Amino acid sequence: MRLTNVVKFRNCLPHYFDGSLVVSSRNRLFRIRDLGNPRLEPIGKIPWRFSQQASRLRLAERVLKNGITHVHPYAEDRHFIVTGKGWWSLGPDGSARPVQQPSPTRPLSRGICSGSDGFSYISEYTRNPDRHAVHIWKTLDFETYAVAWEFPAGTIRHVHALIQDPVKPRRMWVLTGDLDNESIIWTTDDSFASLDKYLSSGQISRATDLVFQNDNLLWGMDSPVETSYILKHKHESGHMPERQFELPGPVYYAATNEAGGTYFGTTAEPGASVKDNFAHIFASSPGGEWQEIHKSKSDLLPQFGIIYFPRGLLPENWVIFSQRGTQPGEGYMTIARDIAWES
Repeated sequence: MRLTNVVKFRNCLPHYFDGSLVVSSRNRLFRIRDLGNPRLEPIGKIPWRFSQQASRLRLAERVLKNGITHVHPYAEDRHFIVTGKGWWSLGPDGSARPVQQPSPTRPLSRGICSGSDGFSYISEYTRNPDRHAVHIWKTLDFETYAVAWEFPAGTIRHVHALIQDPVKPRRMWVLTGDLDNESIIWTTDDSFASLDKYLSSGQISRATDLVFQNDNLLWGMDSPVETSYILKHKHESGHMPERQFELPGPVYYAATNEAGGTYFGTTAEPGASVKDNFAHIFASSPGGEWQEIHKSKSDLLPQFGIIYFPRGLLPENWVIFSQRGTQPGEGYMTIARDIAWES
């Protein structure tokens, strides 16, 4: 087994790492400062009405969707929080207040991003079968919003992710889907005054997360209709991406650590190209090979089996992930070390 020093937390979802790990459990937010000796330190909580108390049971939380799904840090040690029932701002003292939504949508887990201009950007993600216009919103305070970009009606289904470039601070990456002509990787270098196509290659460019590796861009295809691969593309090369490794299903999220490890989680969902009903984690090795290091079978509820990773570069050779819709380990967060990347 590649994973050692394994510690598991029940009903926990990791959101981001910025020197410490921020996680949620039901309607509460916590910080873990020491991954080697993990302890949940309370940050604050979102109030629940009496009717929401049933979500303290994991099965009810999955069905009712009352829990915290997104956490985004912004000014003055504040957190913007999305739950299944609304948007909230959590202050430095742990107090929560509801904030308005510019639209009745909820972004995907990589769908909120801080820009170099001080604004936070929020992308729209809905089923959108009629292909209505799709927006990216910007805000300084989560009180007032402006449209940063509008995709006109009929151009895309939804936005999968907004990702800040780790080297070029003014650059933000925008990932859209789902049909071939809608699956595009975009960039903006001017806070959405313009938006440029980086790659538009059908399902090959259907992605929901990116990994930045020296001069290369890596992603896992998010395609239940074509066989998914881990792909590598050299920045600004003008060539087609290289297929690195064939996957049994689409990828939603990825993670990296300081030691050099890269991790992609595949999702168990219906689709012609999905080979099994397991959620997998595939990890890189120092020699450049890819290896499965974890898998869990999708459970009986009609929800996809998903692997969640936190945003941010993890320290040393740590790996952190949470599972939804899988057995064993449904709802558990795992903190572990990857011995393949021990120095």
